[in-house]
Amino acid sequence: MNSHNSLFIKIFFFASVVSGCVAHQPSNDLGRLDFRVTGKLAVRNGADAFSASFVWEQAQGGYRIELWGPLGQGRTRLTGRRDELTIVTADGRTLVDRDVDSLMQRTLGWSAPVDVLPAWIRGHGAADWPVTQMQEDADSRSFRQIGWYVQLSRFRTVDGDRLPGRLVAERDGSRVTILMREWG
Repeated sequence: MNSHNSLFIKIFFFASVVSGCVAHQPSNDLGRLDFRVTGKLAVRNGADAFSASFVWEQAQGGYRIELWGPLGQGRTRLTGRRDELTIVTADGRTLVDRDVDSLMQRTLGWSAPVDVLPAWIRGHGAADWPVTQMQEDADSRSFRQIGWYVQLSRFRTVDGDRLPGRLVAERDGSRVTILMREWG
């Protein structure tokens, strides 16, 4: 066999392996997005604190949240549906659990109410749970839902919708602050 044929066989083999790997990777397609927002997230639980930049993509079927620290370090992906969460850590570990809060706490060291956050991020309470102590004025909105005290502020109009730029949710010594920067 000449070197030209040997090179051709190696390239063909490599292309077959690579295309086989690509074809068998699981799909991350969420379907048609309800929203995509980027910003900053900060979580404080007692003396412990965490902050990151994020991209949140929300669709009817679930969500995908990318988190990363300064200079893109420590990229972590959360992909979930109402009854399951998958976390892919910065070191490549994949963890899956139906107990979303527990998995977040064990893996990230903090937890946030990801089931209701899409509604809160859009500026209102989640439809599936009662909202109490609602207060609203021209610049802010606050309410209680599922044990969390939620404050929404810095509203602005994006594509005809009035959306908050800042969300603060507090419960039992935990505080989640989300700054929404860009909507897409």
